[in-house]
Amino acid sequence: MRFSAAVFICFSAAPVWADCAVDQTLFLGCHIEGRNRVVSVCYDQSTAVYTYGAPGQIPELTLREDIATLDYAPWPGVGRAIWETVTFHNGDYSYSVTGGFDRMPSDDPDADVETTSFGGVMVSQDGAVISDLTCATKGLAFEWADTLFAAKTATGATYDPATQSWSQTNK
Repeated sequence: MRFSAAVFICFSAAPVWADCAVDQTLFLGCHIEGRNRVVSVCYDQSTAVYTYGAPGQIPELTLREDIATLDYAPWPGVGRAIWETVTFHNGDYSYSVTGGFDRMPSDDPDADVETTSFGGVMVSQDGAVISDLTCATKGLAFEWADTLFAAKTATGATYDPATQSWSQTNK
């Protein structure tokens, strides 16, 4: 089951990642912990874009993937953490970007639920992890909404939560 609510978590007034194009939606944007680098993933109805590089500079790496072929793992709908992952492929390399937030319920029924955002990029070569980068929490932005799921299903793809896999249906 998918929820139609949207959650946007941002802990800084001035984002440190590259802005998305006007017609795109932010999936995740953050500064990489311990490095002078930022990562962002933006998408629209047809394309997802991964960028990585120094803040305010031309990205060192930009990858584009059609939404129809985007390797996308939606939140499975259980647990206190909400997370999603998109993976971009570039030859023998893959870049798995995960964004999410942990919901910390309070003992006070009238209190707001506290959330702590998290994110990162796992870089693999030929299936072996070569780098696991963590997003700094300050300035991290993760937008959880049903829009990426809707874009993927609009391509004719169907998600099976039992197998956590996508299949292409005839449109």
